[in-house]
Amino acid sequence: MRTLSYLIYLACFVFFYEICSAPKTLLRLEYHAELIASDHATNKNEGTKLSQSLKDGKNLFKAHCASCHHKNMKDKLLGPPLKGAEERWSAYPKSDLFDWIKNAPALKAKNHPKAIEISNYSNIEMTIFPTLTDEEILQLLEWIAFKSQLPD
Repeated sequence: MRTLSYLIYLACFVFFYEICSAPKTLLRLEYHAELIASDHATNKNEGTKLSQSLKDGKNLFKAHCASCHHKNMKDKLLGPPLKGAEERWSAYPKSDLFDWIKNAPALKAKNHPKAIEISNYSNIEMTIFPTLTDEEILQLLEWIAFKSQLPD
């Protein structure tokens, strides 16, 4: 009888977990579909041929950031808006921002004041990106600054 109760409990847990996580998964899939579909419109709105650095930053954003941060850089999604990210870190060495992007939980564990402040935005911890190079982070920040200035 105890085994049957456990199996029923487990089945209910799995069922409700799938129900509760499905909207987030669907939201992410819809967001990625919208991001891909809007590439042509985005390039048109940008009104200029993008430099290779901006193209690389855009691709890095899609690959690493788009599942949690809104593509217009101004609205929140799962993560906070990215517009003004560099300005918000301006009181600290640029290396701190790079450390945050590469491994936010590690910087928070060091009790970095900005890391703790940003971590309070959501109970979802930022994904770590230890393989990003400093050059890639610069390209990503360049894309964020560029995209932040465009009209919605």
